[in-house]
Amino acid sequence: CGDCGVQSNCMSVEPVQTEFGRKTRIHQSSCNKDYSCVKGFCPSFLTITPNPEPAEADGGKKKKKKGRIPKLDRELLDPVFKVDASFGFGIHIMGIGGTGGVTVAATLSNAARIEGKHVIGLNQTGLAQKGGPVISDIKITHQPFAGANKIADGRTDLYLGFDLLNASSQKNLDKCLPERTIAVVSTTQTPTGHMIADRHVRFPDIKALTAGIDAVTRKDDNVYINGERLALGLFNDSMATNLFMVGVAYQAGTIPLKAESIEQAIQQAGVGVEQGIAAFRWGRMALVDRDFVEAEIAKYAVETSPVPDLGAAARAIIDSVGATGETRRLLEVRVPDLIDYQNEAYAKRYAEAIKQVLGVEQRVMPGQSALTEAAARYLYKLMAYKDEYEVARLHTDPAFLAALDSMFKHGYTVKYNLAPPMISKRDSVTGHLIKRQYGAWMQKAFQFLARYKHLRGGTWDIFGKTAERRQERQLIDDYRKLLDEIVAHLTAKNHTQAVALASVPDEIRGYGHVKEKSIAESRGLYEQRLKAFRNPAAASASLTPLETA
Repeated sequence: CGDCGVQSNCMSVEPVQTEFGRKTRIHQSSCNKDYSCVKGFCPSFLTITPNPEPAEADGGKKKKKKGRIPKLDRELLDPVFKVDASFGFGIHIMGIGGTGGVTVAATLSNAARIEGKHVIGLNQTGLAQKGGPVISDIKITHQPFAGANKIADGRTDLYLGFDLLNASSQKNLDKCLPERTIAVVSTTQTPTGHMIADRHVRFPDIKALTAGIDAVTRKDDNVYINGERLALGLFNDSMATNLFMVGVAYQAGTIPLKAESIEQAIQQAGVGVEQGIAAFRWGRMALVDRDFVEAEIAKYAVETSPVPDLGAAARAIIDSVGATGETRRLLEVRVPDLIDYQNEAYAKRYAEAIKQVLGVEQRVMPGQSALTEAAARYLYKLMAYKDEYEVARLHTDPAFLAALDSMFKHGYTVKYNLAPPMISKRDSVTGHLIKRQYGAWMQKAFQFLARYKHLRGGTWDIFGKTAERRQERQLIDDYRKLLDEIVAHLTAKNHTQAVALASVPDEIRGYGHVKEKSIAESRGLYEQRLKAFRNPAAASASLTPLETA
């Protein structure tokens, strides 16, 4: 729901697109350990304390190694340099505060000095202590010279972008010259503060951003690569990304220095030396043999499947709908989950509703499936509301617990950050429930509670009697009635409006007061789209279906 981002205003709280729409995760490598995100009104936050690693045999010292260091045995040949460094060269680096961009600039400057070259530079950090744009200019020459530390417009040889949005800003693009500048840019989608605070703000189209860079640089020599994904996959630490990108830039022939000098400069920095040198080398390898790098990453990947194995009951329910393509894929994910959520009868109710929408859409709009897909996504979303039983089931899910075990090989202790509606105190000012930590004993409580999901919605469901749970069940009934109206009045003229109307539940998310607020805000959109569906001729052109993951 993004409430953790609202509470913390932290750049390490990042949105991520998933099978079930936009969600939020904590970017562990850049976390500054403020922990204010835990205030987000959500039961998913775990506070995990890893057990100490076993003592080393030599002296009993404990290992304090962050991430991992994958071994690279293959030989790396020196690149063919593509920049004219006869009179020196300029590097324009664009990064994000707190991720080590300035450190990289210092490392490259030191590498040039090791070779006896002359260096001047300028770090433009402004107010960006963490999360904001940071610019570093490096001028490297063979002879001493007097001049400005800042690179003038059109004088950049290497345009090194650790952040795509920063590299796409006009003030940075002005540093480029089409016949001179080579761009090496990471395409990692790092969210801005606006994207974190407002889930409706999406990351700009990557192709449009890179096209803007290509227009002012040597397009055929440019390199675009998702540096963070590769570095994180290799090292399990995104802080290796920048030196990984330096390796990419070096192998692209844009840094006319010796690899040995760069590695010596990394060593002289004295921090994260082993990882830094390895990241530089693996970045080079990414340009030499990408498949080799991907194969190395695959060794560490946690085996997960977005589509669970279908049991006989789930398969029979899905087959009864008669869906194909994307609609069937959606059902193959959601029907088994609804069986686990409640039971087969509950999943059948879902499938029967989707079958009805599918039949009408194919009759009115043969070959189209956008409406059925929207219904499949959002009826599931409403039916799988996360009450106490579901929160307990998810916290005790074997796959989730196995993932935790794989992350913390030497064991861990866990605390749960919760605000159970029936026992939690309320803030005297806001009136909102107050979260508190519960110890590992909650795992036993969750296991007990998850076994009683069959009580959901029945006479003995004490949790279901709260206003919040009654409202969640009412939302399901209201949406079923909405689908009935849509299929009863669907035409070729109002099909687009029908898809938009069926997608309104995408606006509903969160828990407690956060969810209550989102429901209230969605009602205006619902009325607007319902009016557009009933009178498509007068509908605004801006009313388009919500983008889904």
